[in-house]
Amino acid sequence: MRKLLFFLGLFLSVFAIYLYTAEPTIPSYRDSGDLICASHTLGIPPPPGYPLYTLLGRSFGTMFPA
Repeated sequence: MRKLLFFLGLFLSVFAIYLYTAEPTIPSYRDSGDLICASHTLGIPPPPGYPLYTLLGRSFGTMFPA
C-alpha cells in the first residue's frame, strides 16, 4: 500500500508539472485548415502532427454530424 501511494504521488506531481508547463492551446497560426481536414479524414497532418488533436477532432466530429 505504501508503494502504491508513493507512485501515485509521484505520478500526480509529474502530471501537475506537465500541465503547468504545457501550452494552453494549439496556436491559431499553425495549419488550422490542415488539422481540420486531417481530423475529418483521420489523415496525417503536417509536422508536428498533433495526433491527440486529430483523434479528439475525429471523435467530436462523429458526435455532431453535419
